[in-house]
Amino acid sequence: NRRVVLWMPDEVHRTEAATVLDAHQILKPERALGWTATPFRASRTERLSLWNTLLYNYSPADAMRDHIVVPWRIVHYEGREAGLRDDVCTAMIASAKGPGMVNADGIADAKAFSDRLNTHPPIRADCIHSEMGLRDQGTRILKLRDGELSALVHVAMLQEGVDWPWLRWLCLRRCVE
Repeated sequence: NRRVVLWMPDEVHRTEAATVLDAHQILKPERALGWTATPFRASRTERLSLWNTLLYNYSPADAMRDHIVVPWRIVHYEGREAGLRDDVCTAMIASAKGPGMVNADGIADAKAFSDRLNTHPPIRADCIHSEMGLRDQGTRILKLRDGELSALVHVAMLQEGVDWPWLRWLCLRRCVE
């Protein structure tokens, strides 16, 4: 016989899940205040049907103005040889300055590409993925931040809620939405 007076979920673009919608119907909160960094979604499965008012908007332009987000610069490969994608990515990573991240299709791909980076040309790289323990993940992230590694090859790590202002580059080697 308790009532829910206030419901405060984070990442509310994920509240379209059937379990959340069902729980909302059962709990019937009197008030709700939710957060998301991405309120405007293209996918119907991530619409905001439980939410009807936007109280605060902090845009990418606001974040750049406040120096929260560094303005990005897209660098296209301009080499003349017609190489494979991994050859092009390796060449671009070799010329990059500072720590960076490379995306991979899966764990085996992340391991294979980090091995490739370590051999030719020798770029200090490692892979990071969900089958590693949090301690190992944290150690590799610190090695990247502290300059012991130049690159981490990851599987879906840089999606939402990552705040690593020390990163200097990203190599999108695999398609992303």
